[in-house]
Amino acid sequence: MPTFEEAKALMAMFRDGNMAFKERLRVFRAREAMVCLGLFAGLRYGEVRGLDVEHIDFHNNMLDIRKQCDRFDGIRPPKWNSVRRIEMFPPVRDICWLILEERGWPTSGALLDGGEWGERISANTEYYFDPVMARAGLVDENGDKLFTFHCLRHFYGSIRLMRGDPVPLIARDMGHKNLQTFLTRYAHVIEEMRRQPSVMHAASLELVGPRRLGSGTTVKSQQVLEIADSRYTDPLCIDKASKP
Repeated sequence: MPTFEEAKALMAMFRDGNMAFKERLRVFRAREAMVCLGLFAGLRYGEVRGLDVEHIDFHNNMLDIRKQCDRFDGIRPPKWNSVRRIEMFPPVRDICWLILEERGWPTSGALLDGGEWGERISANTEYYFDPVMARAGLVDENGDKLFTFHCLRHFYGSIRLMRGDPVPLIARDMGHKNLQTFLTRYAHVIEEMRRQPSVMHAASLELVGPRRLGSGTTVKSQQVLEIADSRYTDPLCIDKASKP
């Protein structure tokens, strides 16, 4: 699982634009989005590939996980049939907004279509993830990456725990089959929180902000809503939206 510093190093790869990778903008955005969705939404890679434009609800700041796109079985329900609706952390909301804005506000189709002819991104994580790890210096002396894409999901579970979110809610949002699996996998994080709760909580807030209560929105979220109101007849209801 990546440390806080390693997570920051991954995110830093996208601050200076796609020229660092010398590639097409859509491929660059796909790399950025998959990292954000792993670190800050806890999605499995198949769920990242299965994410559609219609699954993004900016108005309520929520992301719908309805399906996955598997290398061998194609489109199907998420693992354990874990259809769910989760809060969008700021990095996820921002990259989704940016991608849709750059693409002219599509109303349907895959969110990430970095491949040719608009198909979903490759089922091979190495094509998208390995160059980011190498550029961030997160490789060993042999050039092998220090952790896989799936480890980003464990980072998400950890920061949710550190932020103080209820364990059953985190397990549900991550699509775990049962609570015991979650408790076993994150036992070391829970123990660390017992030893230094204030430090762990502060570290999580630095990356994702405080837990939302009710339907409150941040100042930035409100600005986003105001922009969207001018673009859609039914503001931010993307599956019903139409450009002026």
